[in-house]
Amino acid sequence: MAGAAELVQPLRAVLAPHRQGRFTPAAVRFLRSQRRADCSRAVGELGYRPTDIASAVEQAYACFVRRRLISGGRRIAVASRSNRRTAAEESFAVSTQ
Repeated sequence: MAGAAELVQPLRAVLAPHRQGRFTPAAVRFLRSQRRADCSRAVGELGYRPTDIASAVEQAYACFVRRRLISGGRRIAVASRSNRRTAAEESFAVSTQ
């Protein structure tokens, strides 16, 4: 990955100089460092309660709609891995309604 980032960096600078690069050698180094985050201080001092990713996405979506940053016309259900339906189950459920 680091080698690919080194090759892509000059090419991106020529083809899209106005766009900020995301796949940079520094980004690859950072991702390879395998850093971990500890939220125990936020839990203890601020009362933060971590949630699963599906709930976090739903809450963020609702906030964006409430702030009118996006339109709320179409809702997409986000299911956790444990209760996610297969494509066949989903199409069967839709066809029987």
